[in-house]
Amino acid sequence: MEKVTGEKADADALARTGRRNQNIEKGFNTLHAGFTRKDDIPPPRFFESPITGGAFAGSKLDPEGYSRMLDDYYTAHGWDRSTGWQTADCLDELELPLVKERLAAAGRLA
Repeated sequence: MEKVTGEKADADALARTGRRNQNIEKGFNTLHAGFTRKDDIPPPRFFESPITGGAFAGSKLDPEGYSRMLDDYYTAHGWDRSTGWQTADCLDELELPLVKERLAAAGRLA
C-alpha cells in the first residue's frame, strides 16, 4: 500500500479499510435500495433444484443451514440478525458517523 498511497499499513489496517468499505456499501444499499435480510437470500431455485454436474452434483442448499450461516455472518460483522441492518455499535467502531446518521434518520439502523 505504501507504494500506492505513500502510507504504511499492516494487515489489520487493510482489513479495517475493507470493513469500512463494505459497511459504506451496505449502508448505501439499505438506504437507496431498501435492502434487508431477504435480499441476502438466494433465489428459491438454489434451494429447490439440485446441482446438475461436478463434485456437488445432486446437492442443493438447505434453507435452515443457510439461515444459520447468515446469522453467523451478520454476527461476525456486528449487524442485526433479524433485519440484516447495521448496528450503531458497528458503525461507531468503524468510525462511520455519517452512515450511522443517515441510517438512523431513515429509520433503518438496528
